[in-house]
Amino acid sequence: MRSKKIILWLMPMLILFLAQCSYDAKTQGEVRASIDVILEDDFSENEILITLQKEDPTNFREWTVEDFRDVNGVIYVKELTADMTRVVQNQVEGNWEALEEHLSVGMLMDIDNYHRIFCIRLSPEVSSKENIISAIKQLQLRNEFFHVSPNFIFSKPLAVPNDPYYHSTHASGLSHQWGLQKIDAETAWQITTGSANVKAGILDSGLSGNH
Repeated sequence: MRSKKIILWLMPMLILFLAQCSYDAKTQGEVRASIDVILEDDFSENEILITLQKEDPTNFREWTVEDFRDVNGVIYVKELTADMTRVVQNQVEGNWEALEEHLSVGMLMDIDNYHRIFCIRLSPEVSSKENIISAIKQLQLRNEFFHVSPNFIFSKPLAVPNDPYYHSTHASGLSHQWGLQKIDAETAWQITTGSANVKAGILDSGLSGNH
């Protein structure tokens, strides 16, 4: 009988606890993204990328160095999404004349899921991977930021064909395969160099002896 009374007493407390958790989850906004960075990663020693919470886009104020006093040595702040933010602001304020071009092609922004993105830069005196990691940890404590990360450096070796005619030239100075260079094929080869599973066919109406 005593255990039954204890359970009955705990139930209201449990309900209140779950209700509070639910309320906190709603008031805290979306789940924040996190990233683990180590010194061996390849990233800039003086730049950090910051994504605001999506509740903040309707606050169109300009961010400056003064907003990052908690980070040592910030000398530069730039919004990477400035053009898109202006579109969002015009949508929110109903400035449809400024959006005429976007409306004509149906390119309006999804305001409810929009995030502003900034880049901050550290002075040369404090630029180092160690300081970048330390600054990221400090910035991740701020509730207005959805995601904080270094500016990762991604490099991929160029794909160059082994066909000798690609590198050789005519007497005119043009490459034997100038057409590939003309269409900037090397840029496409950074995405894919093709697949043996893809079949290609050529249809031609005939052969011209004067060609």
